[in-house]
Amino acid sequence: MRSRALRFAPPAALLALAVGAAGQELRWPFDMDVALSSTFGESRSRSFHAGVDLKTRGKTGYEVKAVADGYVWRLKTSPWGFGRVAYQKLEDGQIVVYAHLDAFAPRLARSVREEQVRRGRYSVDLWFEEGELPVRRDDLLAWSGESGTGPPHLHLELRNADNVPVNPLLHGFSVEDSTAPTLRRIGFTPIGMESSVAGRHEPVSFGLAFASASGTYESSEVVEGYGRIGVSVLAHDRGDVAPNKLAPYRLRLFVDGREIFSTTYHQGNAYSGDGHHIFLDRSRIAPGGHFNNLFIMPGNRLGFYESPTGNGVLGWGPDDGSVHLAKGVHELGVQVEDVAGNSSRGRIRVSVNADPTLGPLQLLQDGDTVWVSTLVNDADDGELQFDLSRSADGTTWSAVEERTVRVPSEVALRAPAAGPAIWRARVRDGSGGEALSTATLPDADFPRTEIGVQVDRRYFADYAVLAMRFDQLLRSYPRVVLRDGSRRQSLTPRQQGLASYSVLVPLRPDGGREIEVAVLARARGGSTAAEVLELNQQAIGPWSDRMLHFEGGSVTLIVPGGSAFASLFPQVDPIDVESAQGLVACGSGYAFGPDGTTFDRNVAVVLQYPTDTELPAEKLGVYHMGPGGSWTLVGNDLNLDQRTVSAWVRRFSRFALMADLIPPEISKLSPRSGSITASRRPRLAAQIADKGAGIGREEDVMMELDGEAVIAEYDPEARTLTHHSVAQLRPGSHRLLVTVRDRAGNESTAESEFTVE
Repeated sequence: MRSRALRFAPPAALLALAVGAAGQELRWPFDMDVALSSTFGESRSRSFHAGVDLKTRGKTGYEVKAVADGYVWRLKTSPWGFGRVAYQKLEDGQIVVYAHLDAFAPRLARSVREEQVRRGRYSVDLWFEEGELPVRRDDLLAWSGESGTGPPHLHLELRNADNVPVNPLLHGFSVEDSTAPTLRRIGFTPIGMESSVAGRHEPVSFGLAFASASGTYESSEVVEGYGRIGVSVLAHDRGDVAPNKLAPYRLRLFVDGREIFSTTYHQGNAYSGDGHHIFLDRSRIAPGGHFNNLFIMPGNRLGFYESPTGNGVLGWGPDDGSVHLAKGVHELGVQVEDVAGNSSRGRIRVSVNADPTLGPLQLLQDGDTVWVSTLVNDADDGELQFDLSRSADGTTWSAVEERTVRVPSEVALRAPAAGPAIWRARVRDGSGGEALSTATLPDADFPRTEIGVQVDRRYFADYAVLAMRFDQLLRSYPRVVLRDGSRRQSLTPRQQGLASYSVLVPLRPDGGREIEVAVLARARGGSTAAEVLELNQQAIGPWSDRMLHFEGGSVTLIVPGGSAFASLFPQVDPIDVESAQGLVACGSGYAFGPDGTTFDRNVAVVLQYPTDTELPAEKLGVYHMGPGGSWTLVGNDLNLDQRTVSAWVRRFSRFALMADLIPPEISKLSPRSGSITASRRPRLAAQIADKGAGIGREEDVMMELDGEAVIAEYDPEARTLTHHSVAQLRPGSHRLLVTVRDRAGNESTAESEFTVE
């Protein structure tokens, strides 16, 4: 049900007064209508958003005023992150953060300037005691800006006396909001090898559409699944003043009308040390984006969750201690709420059902008769509908026989031979689950061509799914044989289409270091194919340090104890890498899996560079590929003795060794060379760009005037370096020198000689 509850800001929203948790009156820091562009708990690249963002309509320079009485507790300047930021401690012990400022008010600016001069650099971090910089409510603190990360806006945080961020909209601030949240999609994550949703083992999502008749967001799908499943929701909220998509405040999960899990984004350790657990609270599911999980992943220490039954994982089928859903159709409901009390509900039906299975279809021709047999089974049904048909081309099928069969059983029958044919057996259960198996008899007249095969791998914590596609029809299922030391095991694939199959390969820590998987196939014309691949069986987990080697020692993974949230088997596959963004590829790249694996502590990716490379080792770095295919440097710790370059990372990705040989670009020096200026305090500036390794340290961007270093502000997003003179320059000639060094050690200089009248 979609409900509406209106919470207005107190009269005159531009000066909205509210009462904080300790009874202190608070006001918004702007003397204008307040509109939010982001709210508490939203997704960021590495953590949760710990405050609210106030829109400044693409402009800078709005007055930022103290929300209540207190004192300035901290002032900080940096090219990155919050940029210029002021921290105010209120009389009741709460802390307010004002970030991305354009400039501080004069008395604050003096303290910052003195420290910058003393340290000889732009970035400073100043702390103050009570009484040093007292502040009264309505006092001017700064002007809004876009320093640090992001476009023009004001980031506002409210922290409790323990310096833990809390949701400002629950503690003294409010906005006009009569708009209920929007539900977009619902996602399902199978957990474990025996689990699947819609026949898939990877996460899958389904769209929700608003039904005005019921006032709910609904899906027409009946989602079939089995095993242990986690549910996620893609939703957003909006305020009344601005159209920006905002994070929801509370999410709830219902099964057949009973609430079994809820998440509330109010405060907690997510904002004070465990922010990287956002990768456990959110799942990236295509299509859509970042879904809010309504179940608890292993290792998740966040305090957002409530569940009367445990971790919120649903047990679809077998009763394994999770929230148990018996065989049949159930209704899953989700409710999303905002701070103002507006809520929206959505629902989707799920059918708990194990798909039937078919063994390889066996064919034997005896004169004018073909004997057909296969094995039929189903984990939760006693009877299945079986049909046999045949086709000359795989498109048009003629029925041969239909019957009801009990399971488990072997189905055997005979049919008249009628020339070359493709035979197809299918079974269906009463819930719509089905399986198929095709086969052909040997055909000497069929062209005996080489079989083309493609095997795609998808890795999970303790198993792998191999998807096999062949360019021609096979006589029957391909054989899949595991060789694990002295152990040999045959696996039965599941047929997906006429020439496509999948198979689940279990991984076990008591096996050998590697497991060999052989895929063997025979085509209709008699040609054969064999594809052999290896999977790692070295496990990592939270228990102790591990060092794993891959690709003949070219790749090493170092996992400190306590890094992994749960036990898993890392996998590494070579990938082709092309030079791009001014970077030169050095050998192969590597895809680390399972894809999206995240760690509680950083792990080291160590790549060895080839002995015959002509690239200078000191210019090499470990880069990772982003979602858009762009490369970003993540580390360049060089070991010349072992010929390795390493990086410490938090997540698995695609990594490659690349060399940055191009120095940064410096342009548009101001005043330009040869110019004459009448100003005795000219603005000194330069434009800076680097396409490769990037610029990672403030000390690598330097500006000198007449041989003396000056304090200049570097803005990575605007790619500018700026200095505003405080002292007047003497009339005559002056020399401006800018030096920039990137993270690969490439250096550029540029100079300008100008005259002050």
